[in-house]
Amino acid sequence: MKKPLHNMLLSLLLPLSAASYAADSGTLTFTSTLVSSGTCTISFSPESPLDLGETNANDLIGQDREVTNVKEMTLTLSNCPKISDGPAPMLTLKGDANKDNAVPVDRRWLFKSSGTSIGFGIVVSREEFEGTPKFYQDRLYFSDEPTEFKLGKPGTVIKGLTKVFKFGLTCGSEGGCKRENVQNGTLKMGTLRADFTFEFAYK
Repeated sequence: MKKPLHNMLLSLLLPLSAASYAADSGTLTFTSTLVSSGTCTISFSPESPLDLGETNANDLIGQDREVTNVKEMTLTLSNCPKISDGPAPMLTLKGDANKDNAVPVDRRWLFKSSGTSIGFGIVVSREEFEGTPKFYQDRLYFSDEPTEFKLGKPGTVIKGLTKVFKFGLTCGSEGGCKRENVQNGTLKMGTLRADFTFEFAYK
């Protein structure tokens, strides 16, 4: 029996800019908003807003699988009641898949909810990026389907459990980041918003 306790919504807001591939930049703002009440506390660190620094689209245009502005967020679950007789504590990550990247298959790992930019998206890594970040699909969570994390055995009481997520900006593989895409309109600077919902439940 599914017993949802708490949801949190994260929004990533990104102005992307470039003029003739010049070093114009924007700022990515990370905010969190409580969207439903419950008895299990979900918190994020750093707290909203998280400044991901200056974003130069030139770091991505003409590249292959480059990811920039990689920052991490720590999610903490606390004060969760014990539910006996079967259900296990689960955390679910949900978001909106990008629908405008030039390489349709890449959209499965790119998050985008809205914005005026085209072709860009946010990725969430399965593990820590080591060395130069790259857009490797086997290291990323899907954007087009929910991802569930089992947090313990049935009856486990959650007390201060933490999980680290890393977010980054990309236009995907080489086909999505080609310079000619800027000319044909399939890669465009502008704003980008990606919303993420984290749901804690006993299932």
